[in-house]
Amino acid sequence: MKTQISQWISASEEKWLEKLQPNAAEAFSGILLPSHDQDHHLRVWQWCKALLGEISLFNSSITPDLVEGVMLAAWFHDLGMAQRLEESHGVLGRTMCEQFFREKELPLPRRFDEICLAVEKHDSKDESVYEAFVSGSPPGILNILSIADDLDALGVIGIYRYVEIYLHRRIPMGELGISILQNATVRYRNIRSSLSNCPALLKSSAKDFTTLVNFFNLYNQQLVALKEPERVLWGHLGIVNHIRRFSVEGVLRPCKFLEAMDESGPSKTVISYFEKLKNELEKAQIQ
Repeated sequence: MKTQISQWISASEEKWLEKLQPNAAEAFSGILLPSHDQDHHLRVWQWCKALLGEISLFNSSITPDLVEGVMLAAWFHDLGMAQRLEESHGVLGRTMCEQFFREKELPLPRRFDEICLAVEKHDSKDESVYEAFVSGSPPGILNILSIADDLDALGVIGIYRYVEIYLHRRIPMGELGISILQNATVRYRNIRSSLSNCPALLKSSAKDFTTLVNFFNLYNQQLVALKEPERVLWGHLGIVNHIRRFSVEGVLRPCKFLEAMDESGPSKTVISYFEKLKNELEKAQIQ
């Protein structure tokens, strides 16, 4: 079954990737939002592929139209963020998906209504979406997309994604760490509920969740101990301030942060984090 899944994935990529990647890049051409732009959509599609492979080990009900539907939903789910940063961006993403097919006069895929619903609802975090993937029960597009999106919100990359978008949403630095930990804990709870039969992904997600929790616990501790937190350029607080200065207030993508830093300013903690971030982002591009 897993070999068959790989063939269906390759067929979907051959059919759609040359259309979907430029479409996502064009959507974000007028805004710098590396946390959710075309690179994020590529990573979510990579997570979707990993999920499809894991699920196929115990579930034979995956079909070519499900694979195609998951791919299309992955490449449209956050396009609305290019115009609307609020959680309601899924509604706009659905409109952009429908517009894409209409303007290009493309035949609608077999599960188009389900694709559009997944794009619209992917960020609702409704617990009913996160039923465990089990044998004999066909997974839905929304289920797979939501878990893939949550997996990309953890670990080193997840730290960057959370900080950038929460600062864009004007969440104060004093509330930032607590808000992120609350949201990530809900995501991880849902991941655990869904991936009980996917041990490899469950193990990696536990490690990535721990990385994120440790980071923001240390951030919160440093924040309490220091005055004028916006001026701090060392430690975990310094990492957040570099993201704010370079990506939120500036025009740099995260892969360029290290080049732009004053060598005498950032601490080893800051440099180490952005080295890891750059490596993780580069790995995600070449999978």
